[in-house]
Amino acid sequence: MDSEILNERKNALFRRNEIEISLETETSPSHEEVKKVVSEKISSPVENFAIKKIENRFGSNNFKVKVFVYDSEEQKNK
Repeated sequence: MDSEILNERKNALFRRNEIEISLETETSPSHEEVKKVVSEKISSPVENFAIKKIENRFGSNNFKVKVFVYDSEEQKNK
């Protein structure tokens, strides 16, 4: 599974990074697979993630994933 960060934005109000990642894979990725790839890509624990969207175009192997990465698990649960 190939991945590339398309856009990264710091949202200071909610204390999170909003990241868009492009994934290239043969099958639809599960949330667990996406969390593993993002964790490896940005070196942050899986507990701090909230996956907001996984989308693709019909017949395409490219997926666009929107992930919110919080400073801590406590911040995420607020």
